[in-house]
Amino acid sequence: MDTRYYMTKRASDWLSDRVEELKRNVQQSERALQEYRDRERIVDAKGVAQSGAARPIDDLTRNLLEARQKRMEAEIGYNQIKNAKDRLDTIPAIIRNPSVVRLKEAENDAEKKIAELGNRYGREHTRMIQAEAELKQARESTQRQIQSVVLSLSKEYDVALANERAIERTLAEAKSFVQGINRKEFQLSALERDVATNRQIYELFLNRYKETNAANDVSNNVIAHIVDPAIPAGSPIKPDGQRIVMTSVMVGILFGIIVALLLQRLDNTLKTAEDVENKLTQPLLAMLPLLTGKRAKAVGRHYLDEPQSVFSEAIRTARTSVLLSAIDVSHKVLLVTSSIPSEGKTTFASNLALAHAQTKRVLLINADMRRPSLAEQLQLDSAKPGLSSVVSGTANLADCIQTVEGSQLHIISSGPIPPNPLELILAHRFKEMLMVCSRAYDIVILDSPPVQLVSDAVVLGTMATGVLFVVKADSTPYQVARRCIRTLTGAGATVFGVTLNQLEFKKADHYYGAYTNYSRQKYGAYPSKPPKTAKAA
Repeated sequence: MDTRYYMTKRASDWLSDRVEELKRNVQQSERALQEYRDRERIVDAKGVAQSGAARPIDDLTRNLLEARQKRMEAEIGYNQIKNAKDRLDTIPAIIRNPSVVRLKEAENDAEKKIAELGNRYGREHTRMIQAEAELKQARESTQRQIQSVVLSLSKEYDVALANERAIERTLAEAKSFVQGINRKEFQLSALERDVATNRQIYELFLNRYKETNAANDVSNNVIAHIVDPAIPAGSPIKPDGQRIVMTSVMVGILFGIIVALLLQRLDNTLKTAEDVENKLTQPLLAMLPLLTGKRAKAVGRHYLDEPQSVFSEAIRTARTSVLLSAIDVSHKVLLVTSSIPSEGKTTFASNLALAHAQTKRVLLINADMRRPSLAEQLQLDSAKPGLSSVVSGTANLADCIQTVEGSQLHIISSGPIPPNPLELILAHRFKEMLMVCSRAYDIVILDSPPVQLVSDAVVLGTMATGVLFVVKADSTPYQVARRCIRTLTGAGATVFGVTLNQLEFKKADHYYGAYTNYSRQKYGAYPSKPPKTAKAA
């Protein structure tokens, strides 16, 4: 009971001190609130907010819109006057002026009178002289009236502009006044909240103080006090943090290895030269790196714009492979195709054609008349007649040939998209055109649609000397590419090889280490331009 009494007494004393402190806080907050009201001369904050101080802003805003509209109408006439120079009589605002209209009519009457008198009298006749004087006077009156209207329009614009600026200033002052009231109300609300909070805390502690004093007289049969204080252990018994961390690390590593092996097992795309040769059983022509950033914008002209890049060197490798294929054929017709769209066949075809055009006469034909993109990549005129125009007989072959700027490469775009491109390819006129082109050029390259979607590439493959198949690295399943190659060879086409396109050399180096020597020995660390020593060499 003594222990209970002393505990209650200490709590009562502490609450007493705390209540006195909170009481002083409440009085200080109320005093600060009243001083702010006196200093800012606030009688009723809610009344100020509802007094309609912001109502003139709406009226001024409407007036500003009307003044701005009038100023814009006047400004149109004013700008027409400034831009007209000596042609003021052509401005609509002047032409529609009633005074100018009347004077123009008088001027026209004077001209008609001179025309009538000119047929009857000579220029020295008295009536003719009088009529010409009247015409001159009418024209001078018209010009004076036009100048008067011009001055009136200029003054009208100045007045409208001054009125608009005056309303803007008044509106800004009204907004500033209302914003000042809002700031004062915000500060007043903060002070009122402070007073309410302090009062609430004060009342809470006061009630607790009264309850504690009243509890001194209440007896309690259960009295608890400390007999033996608890001593904390030096270290926790459980859990064992070090063991948990080590176990988690090992489980995480094991899980990562399992996931990596599973992903590698499930990945059926082509990533290396060995994948192309083993899974597609076709020779590899070249591996083209992935172009990103600014270099990917003009990707169709990359061989011309950056001839010393890794991409251009890969194109030269493909050019050499093509020249060594069917070496006895002097005039080659090459077909460039792929399995599915967006594998980069058009980019490869355009850059390969630019590479061949340095030493041979080359013609690049956009045979993809379903989704043509060759003209856009090479920055050519897409509205010019193309392949569909030649085959349909609406244009001559010579009229459809375009030249790439900075190169000797000749291009035939797809032309207008026909309703059924396959019928044009099967037409006899297309075969005749292809025969004429193969005689006139050393190499003819056909950019065709993908094999997986339509039969255009299969038909074109039977007409070509060889097929260059493009596969997107780390994207296209090898089963799809292998099935498309079998479709081409089954139709009688000759596949020269496969180009592995859009290969990320850095990623391939990181995972396989297969391209480190190729890229770094030649250019360092995948630069867009070679070093000066390499360029000089």
